[in-house]
Amino acid sequence: MSYLQVLVVQYKLAFGENPQIYMNPATIHYLKPIPAWLLACIMWIAHWDVAVPDSEPWVWTFWQYKSYAGEDFNAFNGTDEEYQEYVSIILPNKVITTAGSLYIRKTPAGIIVGYVPYHTILGVIGEAYDTTGYKWWKVGDQSYVGSSWCEGIE
Repeated sequence: MSYLQVLVVQYKLAFGENPQIYMNPATIHYLKPIPAWLLACIMWIAHWDVAVPDSEPWVWTFWQYKSYAGEDFNAFNGTDEEYQEYVSIILPNKVITTAGSLYIRKTPAGIIVGYVPYHTILGVIGEAYDTTGYKWWKVGDQSYVGSSWCEGIE
């Protein structure tokens, strides 16, 4: 069993679905014939300055495309409705804080407006990301807490 297959199997065991695999055409051709367990994964191909991405027999879901002229033409292989379904995020209804004391901020990574003690339960009404890509849970009109310091609960 290859390391990639071990990764796919472990991911599926942990999350109940296959991972998304990011590859370029050279890697895809190196792996041929593509095994069935890999074809079952969602493929995100990086193939620039071409009219059609080369991934056969693997059907791409996402295509990262940037021409050498700098034009950005990323694509999704499906309908608008399928894309919305794919990217929809299921937020936890509530989170419980796991830090000894957790700051509440006015904006993601912004000004501290208060704090909550360990094991405080907060309702989640949204999410946002700061400039570093870190995820924050929106827990009030102008209240955010760091996602890594909370666990989702029913």
